[in-house]
Amino acid sequence: MAGLSERMIAVAEMVTPGKRVADIGCDHAYTAIYIAEHGIASKVYAMDVAAGPLEIGRRNVREAGLEGKIELRLSNGFGALAEGETDAAVIAGMGGSLIISIIEGGREVISPGYELVLSPQSDIPMVREYLRNNKYIIKQEIMIEDQKKLYNIMRVEYVGEKDFISEKSDLTDIYDEYGKYMLDHPTRIFTDFLESDIKKKKALTERLDSCVGDKATERLEIIRHSLHLAEKARDYVLGVNHGKGEND
Repeated sequence: MAGLSERMIAVAEMVTPGKRVADIGCDHAYTAIYIAEHGIASKVYAMDVAAGPLEIGRRNVREAGLEGKIELRLSNGFGALAEGETDAAVIAGMGGSLIISIIEGGREVISPGYELVLSPQSDIPMVREYLRNNKYIIKQEIMIEDQKKLYNIMRVEYVGEKDFISEKSDLTDIYDEYGKYMLDHPTRIFTDFLESDIKKKKALTERLDSCVGDKATERLEIIRHSLHLAEKARDYVLGVNHGKGEND
């Protein structure tokens, strides 16, 4: 639909069909409209902290004839939702730290089995680490390109204390950095990103090698560690691909 990017279409289509969905930070409600128009959700709550964009969203919903399927609410994160009203939430188009803050604020609403579709614009490893440490499982994660920029989209489930199994692994560092699902299901866009990441970090270490001073040395150690993770992730992916059959 007009006004909706390829990234946000992919976000909408990541939602498991049949759920009651909160679109948090809905802006002009384009994503909520797409979800409702395509029958992805039985009910959508389009919510935003700003009254102006929400009023435009209300007009868009009315023009789309979806007032019976989409309810708009002025809300800071999950604030205007009651427990049990929704089964899933979309949180996209904002930084990772803000997404974490919104999830933290929704603890009273998010119960075991609750689904989150997330697309952080920054601090993606931090988001993965937070999810891992707070009883969430990333069920699916993809990387897409839109307007020459790369975006990650993940479908997450809160499993809670009872059903959560903590898996300690020496691969946790690359799982947080690059995403276990994407490492296990590497696509061309992801492997190209990984190779480009390695190339950039190698070039940066070479430049920093010739620099002097404590700050340069500290920066060099950080980049070397980051390069080590990228190469470790590439080796993991090569192992995954090597193990696939010809028909995979």
